[in-house]
Amino acid sequence: MKKSFLFILAFAGISICSIAQAVVDIDDSDEPSQAVEIASKGGEKPKKSPEERAKFHAQKMKQQLNLSQEQVDKIYKLALLRAQKMDQLKARSDGDKKSKITQAKQIQAENDQALKTDVLTPEQYTQYVQWKEDRKKQMKENRGKQGRK
Repeated sequence: MKKSFLFILAFAGISICSIAQAVVDIDDSDEPSQAVEIASKGGEKPKKSPEERAKFHAQKMKQQLNLSQEQVDKIYKLALLRAQKMDQLKARSDGDKKSKITQAKQIQAENDQALKTDVLTPEQYTQYVQWKEDRKKQMKENRGKQGRK
């Protein structure tokens, strides 16, 4: 009797653990569904496409810098180009990490120069630079907090 009770208890524990890692269908339409794996912490976020990242970046800058629709469209095009270049850079498998970092910084610098000369007013560019610095500080603070957990 004790052995069967322990067996049932062990089976229930394994079942509960497997449910916590189940794959859930999030779309009830007839189209192919996207599945999301449920994980407690540490699960990877789905990778966004360059178009999604560019759209997000353009909308975020619109909020921060009070941009016109024409400026938003130009920023979207620049951000899309930057995102595509970054994806190509990440896809390379030459293994030289320092070279990739240098090239990524160069891509960002080219993007910033295009923003400065072709899209933003001098006041908006100053706000943009300040916004980037604030984000950099915030990311450093967040990295410090993650290390203390």
